[in-house]
Amino acid sequence: MCQFPDDPEVWARVVGQGRTRRVYGIGSSDLDYLVTGTSSSFVGSAPSQAEYQRSQEEVQVMRTQMVDLEARLEEERNLLTTRRDEERKASEELQQQLQEFMKNWRPPSN
Repeated sequence: MCQFPDDPEVWARVVGQGRTRRVYGIGSSDLDYLVTGTSSSFVGSAPSQAEYQRSQEEVQVMRTQMVDLEARLEEERNLLTTRRDEERKASEELQQQLQEFMKNWRPPSN
């Protein structure tokens, strides 16, 4: 029985460079990935550990930004609520002063 090495480079040389991306025994697998460990296309391929780690770091940055934005939004809500309450109080005081003025106001006599 003949033993063949399990080496994608050997299979590629047997088939011939540039003629096909299909290699006997490998089928339609990505030859670049089999030879170099890097995919020639990311379509349908699982992310590498480095890509996964990078995406997790990006997710963590986005979560931190979201928490910061939520905190800022809560601060803005509190400021708006305080201002609205102050404006309502000032409006009520102005109405009371106007009512007092109207009670005490006498038109000038001719």
